[in-house]
Amino acid sequence: FLYELAAGQGAYEEIAANYRRLMKCMEMSEIIEPFTKVQGVSGVYFEDLLTGETAGFGEHTPMSAASVIKLPIMMTLMEMADKGEIDLSEKVKVGTITKVPSCGVIAYMHPEAEVTIQDICTAMIIVSDNTATNWMIDKVGMDKVNDYMQRHGCLHSALRRKMFDR
Repeated sequence: FLYELAAGQGAYEEIAANYRRLMKCMEMSEIIEPFTKVQGVSGVYFEDLLTGETAGFGEHTPMSAASVIKLPIMMTLMEMADKGEIDLSEKVKVGTITKVPSCGVIAYMHPEAEVTIQDICTAMIIVSDNTATNWMIDKVGMDKVNDYMQRHGCLHSALRRKMFDR
């Protein structure tokens, strides 16, 4: 599929047809079955966007979102940028960002370095940078992220705290 898309040879219809051929090889129950064997609390939900068929396991069980919450934070930021409320090219001095224990890069950068809001968002997503995430939550606002999720059908999801905030 990716080759067709990248090469510009596959129209949407061809990609959709390939997807349908792949999905005919597996029933939704076959997709869900491995998740039923995972120890601990887990949940998964699939929807075939072509047929509307759905399947889930533990999809209504409340659980911590962990780093998945970073996606709606990013989507809120992009929506705000589209509306002209935030300029993604705005520069931020690293030394002004509150650091947290992180698997990211922002906390380890020189304090005089300047990064853009887009750079901070990129760090939040591609290296799961918690310092970047907390800065982003402050920038876009927890209420706006929660509003975004509600408006887009995530009715049982909420951003309740920052990373490493107990």
